[in-house]
Amino acid sequence: METSESSSDELLDNLWKTLETPGEAADYHFAIQTTAGYLYGRRLDEPGILSWSEWLSWLDVRLIQAVPSAVWTEDADGSGTYYQVAAFHTLLDLYQREGFLGEALQVAEIARSFGQNADLRPQIEERIELLRAEDAG
Repeated sequence: METSESSSDELLDNLWKTLETPGEAADYHFAIQTTAGYLYGRRLDEPGILSWSEWLSWLDVRLIQAVPSAVWTEDADGSGTYYQVAAFHTLLDLYQREGFLGEALQVAEIARSFGQNADLRPQIEERIELLRAEDAG
């Protein structure tokens, strides 16, 4: 069982075991999301772990793109909504902070298709245009 007290290696080992075990897409999504979140929280103390958090966040994004029902809940009236997906927040935070605005724009577009972070695309596009203007001027 993974906990915040587990080492990063233990967290990753537990995730691999979970992913090798038969289960539902939602099970894998939550296992990936939890592990990526713990690792992202350790990025300042363990800088090398940031790449694992990024990789796992993309793995989670690819999973929900392949199986959207993993993060979908249906309401009593037959409508539904997507759960909040931490991978989008993690990737957007990382890419915007580090200046990878093209990558942030890509993540924002995918997130929007899952009803999340819809307002970020215009902000990122504005930042890109400002940078282009600075480069041209």
